[in-house]
Amino acid sequence: METLLHEQVHLWQQNFGKDPVKPGRVYHNKEFVEKCESLGLHPKIGEGYHLKLADGPFEILMRELGITPPDLSSNRRTSTGTGSSGCWILWARSPRASRR
Repeated sequence: METLLHEQVHLWQQNFGKDPVKPGRVYHNKEFVEKCESLGLHPKIGEGYHLKLADGPFEILMRELGITPPDLSSNRRTSTGTGSSGCWILWARSPRASRR
């Protein structure tokens, strides 16, 4: 879900942003990062990988859907995958939510 929202921000920026990406320019520019931050995502400017687990509006939506963030306090991964930077990109479904 985090990856999907990240890609949707690219779509938003190309269609409605004041600084859409042009060939040869930084793909994850200041406008992109600021929009992501407003939604609870934390990409690194110029790079695009995320610096920390999503929070804010994104986390609220995930919890409303019964999806909990991965437990990063242990070495056991509760998510289905990681990004190339090692940052979590998918959240694990809460056992409580799957019983609904």
